Amino acid sequence: LVSRTNGLIEFISTDEAILNYQLTDCTGRIVYDQQAEMIEGSNTVKIDLKEFDAGIYFLRVMNEETNFPAGKGL
Repeated sequence: LVSRTNGLIEFISTDEAILNYQLTDCTGRIVYDQQAEMIEGSNTVKIDLKEFDAGIYFLRVMNEETNFPAGKGL
C-alpha cells in the first residue's frame, strides 16, 4: 500500500472463499476491517487510502482456515 489515494491488494485463490482483511496501525489498533468474496484465480481488492494518516500499517488477511499476515508502509 504505497499510494495516498488507493491501495490494491491482489490475491490468487485456489477456490472460492470469503476473505477478511484488516489494516492495523503501529499500536495494533484496527483502522480498517472488511470482507470480500474471492473467486478461484486472481482477485483484487481496492482500499481508499485518503482517510489514513501517513504511517506504517499492517495488513492481516484471513479466511476460515488460515491467517496470512503481511506489513507495508503507507
